[in-house]
Amino acid sequence: MDSCQVLDYQNKFKLKASLLGGLENLKNIFQKHISSNNLPINHKKTIGVNISSIYYDYNYETRFEFYLWNVDCGSSYSSVRPTFYRGSEAIIVFISENKLEQISSYLQEIQFHLPVIHIIFCVILDKLNKENIIKTHFSNNELKEYSFEFNSIKTPSDILTQISDRFIHKRENQVRSDALVVDFLKVPDLFSQKEFIFLSEKDKSELLLCNDYTETRKNPDKINPSYRANTKILTRYIQLLGDYEIVDGEWVVIPHQEYGNFLIWLKSGEVYIIPKICRNCTIKKCKFKKVKKRHLCIEASSKGWSNRVDINQKELLILSKIYAIIYSKLPKDVIEKLIKFNKCKFR
Repeated sequence: MDSCQVLDYQNKFKLKASLLGGLENLKNIFQKHISSNNLPINHKKTIGVNISSIYYDYNYETRFEFYLWNVDCGSSYSSVRPTFYRGSEAIIVFISENKLEQISSYLQEIQFHLPVIHIIFCVILDKLNKENIIKTHFSNNELKEYSFEFNSIKTPSDILTQISDRFIHKRENQVRSDALVVDFLKVPDLFSQKEFIFLSEKDKSELLLCNDYTETRKNPDKINPSYRANTKILTRYIQLLGDYEIVDGEWVVIPHQEYGNFLIWLKSGEVYIIPKICRNCTIKKCKFKKVKKRHLCIEASSKGWSNRVDINQKELLILSKIYAIIYSKLPKDVIEKLIKFNKCKFR
């Protein structure tokens, strides 16, 4: 009998995870071994992705159902690759020890397309070791500016534990920051002991074949809500508008005398409001007491233009929102919502 029919889990979560990287053969083996069920691998060759489900028991109370999207990272599907991994809770990238420079390439790509990222770079070890790779590749090049967590893992399922841990932590603490992990996994650990023993040297060489990184198409002139904005540039321009509080380099707080405190998340441009009426609220019955900030939808009706190369449509839209808030130029429907937020039936 299936375990999901026997155990009554208190918490059930469904998450999407994506699998990238040029080690296509090893990615397919990883998916086959870790999945509860999946489509035939040839789907990946015809449509660019193979999807499988994974039932993962985190503990006695919690079960995760992962949908793993194994994305073809060859040149044939490079232009549509970001559409496959959007909406992922985590992105796993298989990296060959002989092509470690791909870490930087995939990191920059994913950063451009997603406002918040949880990336697990899984370095497949054949002849090199963890210590030498960290010393030679992460200490002396452009990657040293990033904060990575380094782990040695024994089984592929350890990756699922990491994703689950991060999700629980993020959910309990309302965390929206990036998480960058580098796992080191030896080739034999991807197989059962019997499978690996019977592999010939030729088979092993074919399994370790790694495609070159192929760049995706970037369109910074498109207003896409999933693109990551340049927070450094935005911070610089916001400081010219006034002395506004910027929290963790990602949030700007704009107090408004009539409506309350506006909070704009600079990575994506999402706008929230802590209504003026809720600032010092002591009413215990109010359903919004725990959820202090309310989301506001402010969209662009047309494209903007800038002669600055570092300002794209995403940055223009966010700066327009900030300008509209500061100078009370908000659309009529947004003002109506703000007025509604500042009314309370308990008062």
